[in-house]
Amino acid sequence: PVWVVVRLTTNDESTFDFYNDLDKTPGLGFDVLDDFFGEALEIYFRNPWLSYGLPLHRMRESGFRIDVLDEIDERPLTYEELKALACLLFGSTGGLTIPDPRMNWGGFLNAVSVAQSREKVVWN
Repeated sequence: PVWVVVRLTTNDESTFDFYNDLDKTPGLGFDVLDDFFGEALEIYFRNPWLSYGLPLHRMRESGFRIDVLDEIDERPLTYEELKALACLLFGSTGGLTIPDPRMNWGGFLNAVSVAQSREKVVWN
């Protein structure tokens, strides 16, 4: 399979609309990215709890094919995607297990809080 990432460097609405329509085509393997600020704003509107830092943006620009990263600017994440993102960001930090948020929301929040406290501050 092929995964194409288009990093737009234009403010022309018709160009943006053209590529965003391609991005919405199921099964095409296409992702359209705005500049860092534009992506951070899109993500804030859909997932305001997430600090979208430059490292995540660079991963997406580089073509990493991780489903949850493709969805963060499209819509609010599901519980399953929240766990997937937490595992992507924190891995198994210090042997910490991240519970399923559907089964144990408080445990999930606690595990993410502990993992986050071990990380450097990322500004969005």
